[in-house]
Amino acid sequence: MVEGRIRFGLNAVKNVGETAIRTIIAMRETAGPFQDLFDFCERVDLGIVNRRALESLIKAGALDSTEAPRRGMLVVLAQAMAHGQKTQADAAQGQGSIFDLMEVAPASGASRNGGGASRPVDIPAGDFDKAELLRLEKETLGLYVSSHPLRDIRRQVRDEAEHLISQLPTLNDGTVTTIVGMVGGVKKVPTKSGDTMAFVTVDGLEGSVEVICFPKLYQSSREFLEEDALVKIRGKVERKDESELKFIPYEFERFVPRTGEEPVCIVLDAGNLPRSILDDIKGVLTHFPGPCPVEMHISTPEGRYRLRCGEQYRVDPQTSLFAELKVLLGESCVTRYEAAGVG
Repeated sequence: MVEGRIRFGLNAVKNVGETAIRTIIAMRETAGPFQDLFDFCERVDLGIVNRRALESLIKAGALDSTEAPRRGMLVVLAQAMAHGQKTQADAAQGQGSIFDLMEVAPASGASRNGGGASRPVDIPAGDFDKAELLRLEKETLGLYVSSHPLRDIRRQVRDEAEHLISQLPTLNDGTVTTIVGMVGGVKKVPTKSGDTMAFVTVDGLEGSVEVICFPKLYQSSREFLEEDALVKIRGKVERKDESELKFIPYEFERFVPRTGEEPVCIVLDAGNLPRSILDDIKGVLTHFPGPCPVEMHISTPEGRYRLRCGEQYRVDPQTSLFAELKVLLGESCVTRYEAAGVG
């Protein structure tokens, strides 16, 4: 971290070789920072820094200093490279653009963004969503840099996990617990009997752990064991010595983060309700306005019915709401729909 920014070596970016790195650095040192993607393509030898390398640089955030969105740069990359190749070819033949000789703005349809030649197109506004930006960082750098997919759901992870992955080294050998994390990698290994087991790296916000998945459990759980999948794992800590820690899973479950707008569910038995109960419930709900819908599951002699309350009864699912409803209806009569797990 330098001056509040994450600094990462270019040699860590996939598909970018040492010769390409030296070319980029040399041009930046001799002619100054790159103003935008077009300026980059005009100045750098595109025979050395090829399209594959340039795509990886954009995805990794190496051109973020130009303040253009990564998605927009990828959209115009082919045009920027063609423009850069033509500009370099013209310069080699001594043919400059008329705009290099005149200090007038280019005609509409072309723009000038800091380089010596006109721009054939504007870089589109609008970027990838956060999840896609992080996925592309992981694709090109091998890790998340600007943030982590678990950061926005860290409270849910703490609620669902008995221990954080970073806490596992503090536990004794044989401790049974539940962890939540993201699959960082899966290494499949054939056994002597011809079955398949897997060594699964599960990442937390801080730290990671290797999960040893034996054949029977691997076969029943492999749909969860894909890179970047969120998983909840029940298992035990295994320590051979102080430096080596593994996690032996008993079961896997897909972990689906809550959106924050899951319905509040009120369970009622119509045969045991006082006549005033609906008015009492409405009175409580209206004191906690918010985004979440409320559903009533009502049991009657004829069957069970599910009713969705009107929009005016949407609530903020805070602790006080549940406390008041439980006092009114009983401990087991109020629940929060959880995102459905599989497994």
